[in-house]
Amino acid sequence: MTVDMTHTPAEHVAQRIRMYRTRQHMTIDTLARKLHVSPSTISKYENARLALNVSVLFEIADALNISVNQLTDYQKPGKPKIEKTDERSFFRRSNIFYMYQYFAIDRKIYPCVMEVQTNLEQDYDDIVLYYDVADEYNYTDAQYIYKGTMFVHDFITNIYCKNPYNESDDLSICAKATFSLKNTTTGLLIALSQSLRNPYAIKVIFSLNPLPMDDALRDELIISDKSTLAELKRVNSLVIY
Repeated sequence: MTVDMTHTPAEHVAQRIRMYRTRQHMTIDTLARKLHVSPSTISKYENARLALNVSVLFEIADALNISVNQLTDYQKPGKPKIEKTDERSFFRRSNIFYMYQYFAIDRKIYPCVMEVQTNLEQDYDDIVLYYDVADEYNYTDAQYIYKGTMFVHDFITNIYCKNPYNESDDLSICAKATFSLKNTTTGLLIALSQSLRNPYAIKVIFSLNPLPMDDALRDELIISDKSTLAELKRVNSLVIY
């Protein structure tokens, strides 16, 4: 499903209501019954033709089993706000990371955006992964949304995510947490492929800035170079460099 880009906060909230409803395979009639309103009222909500007060927003969020923040996470068009935290470690240098993977069957690079909320009271950070985004600068327009945690260590970072609308759909990523000044790093994503219906592991690249999705990026994402294949033969494991 492709969601239209929005231009105003009201249109954004309307789009998010429709997106979360349809992703749960919930009809307008079902949501209307949950809220004790008419289906035409829901239609007006989803087309930004009816103003929503705070109480109604909370009722809608509760009916969709989401937080109000997921309806009101509006950002003005343009580059997302990036807050640097600690320049010594890659995954501490920003709160927004751009992730890319290449799936050969589709012959397509999948752009994703990971949003990090640093948790100073715990040894992990909360993250939201917007998977297969239509636009890296309007990244909430995504095919899939995962929520999870990120553990940053000296040399690696572990990320664990789950699709809140599909209990069987989760993924984990082990990425290099380098102390270099490079703007990119690599990782290995392990998940259940929706198209292959089998577990799979795939190389991903994280970047501090959006990358051009060209042949150079595709070649860097493809696991076919001689050194990778030689290492796979030597250790019987997929090692990502």
